Amino acid sequence: MTTVQNWIDQTRSYLMSGYVENRNQLALAYTAGSGTLTFAQSTDGIRSGTRLSIGTNTFYVWSISGSTASVLAGEEGSTDANAAIGTLVRVAPRFTGNDILNQLGNEINDLSSPTNGLYGIQTYDFTYNPILTGYDLSPIADQLISIYEVKYLTPGPAHDNPRISNTKWRLNRNADTAQFPSGISLQLFSPGYAGFGVRVVYKANLTMPTTTYANVASTGLQNTAFDIPPLGAAIRLMEGREIKRDFTEAQGDTRRGSEVPAGAIMQSSNGLQQLRARRIAAEAAKLEALYPSYRS
Repeated sequence: MTTVQNWIDQTRSYLMSGYVENRNQLALAYTAGSGTLTFAQSTDGIRSGTRLSIGTNTFYVWSISGSTASVLAGEEGSTDANAAIGTLVRVAPRFTGNDILNQLGNEINDLSSPTNGLYGIQTYDFTYNPILTGYDLSPIADQLISIYEVKYLTPGPAHDNPRISNTKWRLNRNADTAQFPSGISLQLFSPGYAGFGVRVVYKANLTMPTTTYANVASTGLQNTAFDIPPLGAAIRLMEGREIKRDFTEAQGDTRRGSEVPAGAIMQSSNGLQQLRARRIAAEAAKLEALYPSYRS
């Protein structure tokens, strides 16, 4: 099983390329809201103003005395959460766990855009009612990109599941919410069988899990595409690092311009960008082979 934490680790591997940042561990369990962290290792590198990352919780250090720091948790939109004894603490990380998680979410949203052509395939079932032509799609309204096919069950031992011609149904967006609360309905112009099921197979937006231990299969991605989000997240994080070189209020990077010329940071992700583009094209082609367009 691939989890969101696996994605975070893979993204960090792309970004750091084997470089090891300063780390520590918790000597005592951290309780959300307590404002105090106690470290098990030397506190070298931890001082007032240092940023710490524990899981996807980002901390700002107010002060440190001995092995205990007074901190502000939940920084930069991260969520304050408990942490057990021995949990890894990243000291002044270039990229926090929360930074990476946010960009993974942005990447998932981007992948299911028509430009990239990736999506999840989901199904929605309802019972056919011969009195009705329109059916509200409330349960799937937030996920729905487009309908791939509509089919229905038949009575008897054949267990037939005929596809309804796409000229015999219509997806109705911006429907009257007095009739269809979600504002999206399926209009059926071909009869099914009363009391039997109708199945809607649809292309769905990819969705980011809400916990780091969640299986990334819940995003809707095909399992062969699980390598793509860490690539995209790494690219997004690298693109923002060039900005600080242009700050005029204080000196930033002290390395010589000839060593790291302007634009070098952005260009460093070119290989990842090319790999991401190839992988997206390959997975989009695979989806087209699995779910080819049809006219009837």
